[in-house]
Amino acid sequence: MSGNDSEVTQRLKAMVGELDLTYQVEASRALSNLLKVQRAQRRIERKANAAIADVRKIDVVTADHLKEGDAQCSFCKKWQSDVELLIAGPDGAFICNECVDVCVDCIKNCREQQ
Repeated sequence: MSGNDSEVTQRLKAMVGELDLTYQVEASRALSNLLKVQRAQRRIERKANAAIADVRKIDVVTADHLKEGDAQCSFCKKWQSDVELLIAGPDGAFICNECVDVCVDCIKNCREQQ
């Protein structure tokens, strides 16, 4: 028996050995499926815990910036404290000076190509 098997799984394995041969095959299949489900559950729990940890990291950064009254550029997602200027638009939209410079360059290039 594996060290990772639960007490219930260990008891089930012992019970399978006590069954008549005709039932052992079906019981073994059921036990095999149970073990697959348990392994999948452990994988899902690990992934969920990793995702929760990632979200907590993001929340901490966001919360720190919001405490400072920091707004975020709607285009590049840089914080107000990380750029020279942040311009407020309608409905909570913001654009930083760096994104404005990119937009101005795009407009110039379009005009030159016409």
